[in-house]
Amino acid sequence: MKDGDEVKQGDLLFELDDAALRAREAELTANIARDRAQLDNARRQLGRAAALATKGFATKATRDDSTASVEMAKASLNASIAALESVKVARSYCRITAPISGRTGTINVTLGNTVKANDTQPLVTINQLKPIRVQAALPQQYFDAVRTAMQA
Repeated sequence: MKDGDEVKQGDLLFELDDAALRAREAELTANIARDRAQLDNARRQLGRAAALATKGFATKATRDDSTASVEMAKASLNASIAALESVKVARSYCRITAPISGRTGTINVTLGNTVKANDTQPLVTINQLKPIRVQAALPQQYFDAVRTAMQA
């Protein structure tokens, strides 16, 4: 993209470095796989403990401990899934798209610049061209002529 380029709403203007977020996403994906395996194991343990408890070979406390292990595994899995969704949302903010169609003004950042949230300097200004609002001073004696020309 260069100064003065035409852009359409939704066009990609800037893409911020998301390497750290991608690494975190991969880590969380691995954590989710681990948590699912732990949940499956905890469920199998609960099934065994429940079967043994009904036959009188295990205590009710053993079964309760297994139930608690299943609940903890579920909570861990849900936390990992929520963290992954959070990282995906953060990654979506790394792609900056045009909010409107128009012509770009001066691009204030280039490849390699550091940007930060709440910066007072905009990355780029987009001037809307269609529809465009024009404002000009006009003597009152020409109002009728301008209105007639606009209606034609």
